[in-house]
Amino acid sequence: APPVATIAPEAVAVETRNPAAPPESGPVDLNALVSELEKRMIDAALEACRGHQRKAADHLGLSYHQMRGLLRKYGYGRDAAGGDANSSGAGNGALTEAE
Repeated sequence: APPVATIAPEAVAVETRNPAAPPESGPVDLNALVSELEKRMIDAALEACRGHQRKAADHLGLSYHQMRGLLRKYGYGRDAAGGDANSSGAGNGALTEAE
C-alpha cells in the first residue's frame, strides 16, 4: 500500500557532522542515535496518521506487532505520571488502537 502521507526529511533530521572529521568528544553512542531516530520517525508517522498505530506501522514499513514493540520500548501510551518524560505529545497516550 502507498504511504498515507509524506514525512518531510527535516521532521527526522539528526545532527550531522563532516564524515571525515574525528568525533569531537570521543566515541559516538550509536545506540542513542538510533533510538532518537526511531522515536522521531514514530512521532512523525503517528502525527501523519493522526495517532492510528496500524496506519503508522504501514507508513514505516513495519508490522503492527513491530510497531507495538517499539511503542512499548519507548513508553508511548503511558499516562503523564508514569510515562516517559522525553515522549512527545503523540507519545503521551494520544494513540488510537488498530481497528
